[in-house]
Formats: sequence, structure tokens, C-alpha cells
Amino acid sequence: MIPYFGWQTISVGPVDIQVWGLFVALGISLGLWVGYRQAVRNGLDGNAFLDVSAWSVFLAIVLSRLFFVLAYRPDILASPLSIIRIWDGGMSALGGFLGAGLAFTLFFRKQRQAAVGYLNAAAFGLPWGYAVGRIGCFLIHDHVGLASGSFLAVNFPGGPRLDLGLIHAIFGLSVGLLFVAVRARNRNVDLPYFLIFFLIYGLGRFGLDFLRDWETPLAETRWFFLTPTQVFSVPIALSCLWLLLRKGNRKRA
Repeated sequence: MIPYFGWQTISVGPVDIQVWGLFVALGISLGLWVGYRQAVRNGLDGNAFLDVSAWSVFLAIVLSRLFFVLAYRPDILASPLSIIRIWDGGMSALGGFLGAGLAFTLFFRKQRQAAVGYLNAAAFGLPWGYAVGRIGCFLIHDHVGLASGSFLAVNFPGGPRLDLGLIHAIFGLSVGLLFVAVRARNRNVDLPYFLIFFLIYGLGRFGLDFLRDWETPLAETRWFFLTPTQVFSVPIALSCLWLLLRKGNRKRA
């Protein structure tokens, strides 16, 4: 069992740096760096990838915050200025992924280039960035899970519980390692990592969110018995599965 500890801020002189925000920034940077390397490896324009990265980060932040407010905390709408207070916490990974994907699509459509290769390169880096960002969630313990005696449980002051920040960090790392292994076996093939990632992510989020706390005051929003992310993850995963099957059928035709 993991001992309970918390790490909310890092003090640098008179400035307090939010640990969660720091790890999110590190995760974004790592994900984009890995994606850039994958793009260059596949013979794509590295400068174009870097150009779209700034827009993807901006739209990811905007949509991740909007998704969180609308789906999890609609009460924030009563104070419109609070919507932009992202430093207080409250962003959705799913909204961020959709925002980044939208930025890539719009950017390359304007450039009259196919976005698919760049999306696949970016998706190759996504699980690595996701894992690092979720470490920040684990350090501040903002996604408390069910009571558990598992070796992965954290010994919270009120009793041992799962911490979904840690579990999602492990999930992201596992997907990242899977992608590296798949690439090693298919060196000369540009695989549809974008569709594969969102298929795995959608199914994984649907299952893992059942481990979130249901009972304490820290319990997250539910639509009936599902979290908002679970509701949206299912159609996303099914859409990716359908596109992958369609892609496979076209190759066999």
C-alpha cells in the first residue's frame, strides 16, 4: 500500500507554483516532443508540426476547461469570470484531446495538406503526455477512488482508497509502451495511432471511471450512474473501431 502524501505547490521565492499545473505543462511538452520526433521519423514536415502545436495547446486548454465546466461544474456558469480561472483547477482530458485534434484538422485544412499523418504522429505522443499530466493529479489527490486494500491503494487519512490519478498515469504509460512495441514491429508502416489511441482511451476511461469514488463529498458528477466522460467515451471508441474496421476492409478490397 502506498503511504499518503500530498504535494500542492512548489515555492520559488515569493512565487507558489501549482504542482498540478506544472505536471500538466510537462506532460504537454513531452507529448509534443514525442509527437514531433514521430512526425520527422515518418518524413513529415517538422516545422509544420511545431507550428500547429501552439494552436493545439490553446484549443486543448479552452475545450478542456469548457467541457469540465459544462459537464462537471455547471454552477461555475453563475460567475462567468470563474470560467477562465484554470489555475484553480478543473480541466477535462477528453475535452483537451478533442481541442488538439480540432486544431490539427483546421490548421492542415487551411494549409491544404492532409492532417492524418500529423494526427497519427501527435497521437503517438499523447499517452506519454497523458501519463505525466496524471502524475500531477496523483500528487494533489484530486481523483479519489473506491475504498480498496490493493497494493496500488493510497492510505488516505480516512482509510485506504484507490487514486485514479496514479491509475491513469499507469494506464497512459502502458499505452505509450504498447505504441513503442508496435512501432518496433512495423518500422516501415505509418499506423493509425490516432484511431488506435482513442479506441483504447475510450474503452479504458469507460472502465476505469467505475473505480472513482461514489460516496464521499469528493465524489465526481454522475449522469445517472455514469460520469460525463464515460458517456462520451463510448461513442468515441465505437466510432474509432468502425473507422479502423472500414480501413482494414478497404485494404483487403
